[in-house]
Amino acid sequence: MDPSRDLRTKQYLMLAVIVAVGVAWLAIGASSNGGSGTASVTTVTTTTTVVSAPTTPTSQVADTVGEVADLVGEEEVPDDCTIAPKTLRTGDTGASVLCLQKALIRENRLVGAASGTFDGPTRTAVVALQTEKALFVDGEVGRESAIVLGIWPEEKLNVVRTPPPAPGAKDSMGFPLSSVASPGADAPPLPPDSGEGRRLVYDRSGQRVWAVDKDGTIIRSWLVSGSRYNNELPGT
Repeated sequence: MDPSRDLRTKQYLMLAVIVAVGVAWLAIGASSNGGSGTASVTTVTTTTTVVSAPTTPTSQVADTVGEVADLVGEEEVPDDCTIAPKTLRTGDTGASVLCLQKALIRENRLVGAASGTFDGPTRTAVVALQTEKALFVDGEVGRESAIVLGIWPEEKLNVVRTPPPAPGAKDSMGFPLSSVASPGADAPPLPPDSGEGRRLVYDRSGQRVWAVDKDGTIIRSWLVSGSRYNNELPGT
């Protein structure tokens, strides 16, 4: 027999065996799936777990908001109160705003109860007051508006007076001192957070100025009258 022909015969036999095995496997698979005649496909599902921060129930959030509002509205403010900030404006909250609103209500300029929040009606009442009293109209409550309403703190309490210097006294740079000026060693301490380096420091409530050298030592300090409308601008 031709060797090449014998090899081809063996290859045909092997191919037939492979086909027969494949057909048998498909038949077994079909019967295991209820005779549907389709191959089974397995889908692998990957589950992703997202861990989120604990959420606060809506009812608890509402209760918390209500508590904050109640705290603002229930602060005890005496009738003879004064404001703490030097300027109150829209959006401010707290005892000083309550004080302002109570003063406006006493003068029949604001209708309703004091809420402790500087809102639109409060600003409208302030603008009307400033217009009527010929003040600077900006809807904010500073020194002049607060004085008219009787809620501005006593300024003399913040003014530190020093003894007049000796006749002919001079500061550390050799300049004569006025009767309301003090040399560095006798000057009141600088206000906190008043900057660094060579500078002039002005304290509005204390009506005082400090001349400070580049190394932080006080050259001199003196009293001033300040601004009527609290409109000084910081600068150098």
